Amino acid sequence: MVPVPGLNELVMLVFVALCVFGAGKLPAIATAMGKALWRLKHKATAPPATGLAQDPAPTDDDDDDDEEPGPAGPEA
Repeated sequence: MVPVPGLNELVMLVFVALCVFGAGKLPAIATAMGKALWRLKHKATAPPATGLAQDPAPTDDDDDDDEEPGPAGPEA
């Protein structure tokens, strides 16, 4: 079983993070971590997709190119 960190460990972790990253970067890092955890939680609990979100692969049998290009150069 994994031990759960107590208050002393959390205070030490915040102190080390404050020393490493500085007071200006700490709120931005906490916000980014919170958003990442929120996205992870909602992706893990989202129902699986029922259909493909991608467009089908293009085929070579398009009928749009019926007209052949004319010869290069001026027309007579």
